[in-house]
Amino acid sequence: MLLTKKPGSSGTAAQSPFVHSLQRGLAQALPTMDRSVFNPAIGLQKGAYILADIGDGKPQIILMASGSEVALIVEAGFKLGAEGINVRLVSFPSWELFEAQPASYKKEVLPKDIPVRLAVEAGVGQGWEKWVGDHGKLICLEHYGASAPAKTLFEKFGFTAENVINTAMTLLGDDDQDVPLIEELDEA
Repeated sequence: MLLTKKPGSSGTAAQSPFVHSLQRGLAQALPTMDRSVFNPAIGLQKGAYILADIGDGKPQIILMASGSEVALIVEAGFKLGAEGINVRLVSFPSWELFEAQPASYKKEVLPKDIPVRLAVEAGVGQGWEKWVGDHGKLICLEHYGASAPAKTLFEKFGFTAENVINTAMTLLGDDDQDVPLIEELDEA
């Protein structure tokens, strides 16, 4: 397993290989997460964590992303919350670290009784299927070759809060009584 870590972090470097990874965030002017609103970033060490639950009741949908796409699900989540939709936001930087967590933690973050899930990935969506399940959806990019400023590309390919909201509403509108539950997460 290749462990991706933020610069200056300590911990498991001696236990597994790791890479320092940089992203295009400065060019996108990403917002800073207000940790009085959002859960602490220490959850990153577990591979995925609940960034926030928005609304007064049990989440109706889980929005998931990693990297710069987290800003999209945050914006969309708060707009959905303003419309009365209960939303769970999950920051999901490492499938491998999340997979290594105890089943109880995985079930806490992604409960099987919340099958409506949407993952946003400005890249290939392969692998996200495991986490969105049978009743979830991906907003992803399955091709390469476009060149333009990031904002232009994000709008053209649907990486906007509005598209996340519309996709979430479509998923919630498909709320039949016979929606399959997400399979139990591995006990390992």
